[in-house]
Amino acid sequence: SLERGKRTAVHELVQSSGIILGSIAGGQMYQVFSIKAVYLFCLTVASAGAVIQIFLLRKGTIKKRKQDSG
Repeated sequence: SLERGKRTAVHELVQSSGIILGSIAGGQMYQVFSIKAVYLFCLTVASAGAVIQIFLLRKGTIKKRKQDSG
């Protein structure tokens, strides 16, 4: 990649923000609701991420097949 440094910086920013915001949100949910709600929320977010990754993987595979064939 030509802009490898920029892409790495954005990756680190997103990752660090997720750690900080996730800790704050999880703590607040735990105080207001329960640990069960925190686990359910984490399961929901992780499942949504997995579904999105599968969709993007299949979309990329289909696009690559079209490029290879024509």
